[in-house]
Amino acid sequence: MRTHDQKPFFLSGAQRALTLQLQTKTENLSDLCYAYLFAVHYDRTGSIKVRFSFCSVLIEGQCLSDLHQGLAKHTVTFVREADPERDIPEHGKVFVRAISVCDGN
Repeated sequence: MRTHDQKPFFLSGAQRALTLQLQTKTENLSDLCYAYLFAVHYDRTGSIKVRFSFCSVLIEGQCLSDLHQGLAKHTVTFVREADPERDIPEHGKVFVRAISVCDGN
């Protein structure tokens, strides 16, 4: 179960992760294998598009630069979507407002 102080994403450090877990605010989980990652596109206005061979993931929020770098280096092990009832965006801090997974690219 989610706690109030959970971070929006976690870096594995210098080690590459094998999978990326996405957690929505309803606590649904998607586990995606980095071996199928094709591209990570960062739009500084507040979104990251992650393209796998079988799906695309759109991550929307603020201050996503560190998250983008971690995804590109395969060091992010999970990304958590904010719960609007509990999580408040702080100026200058990573905030993941929405995660959507689409079949195909």
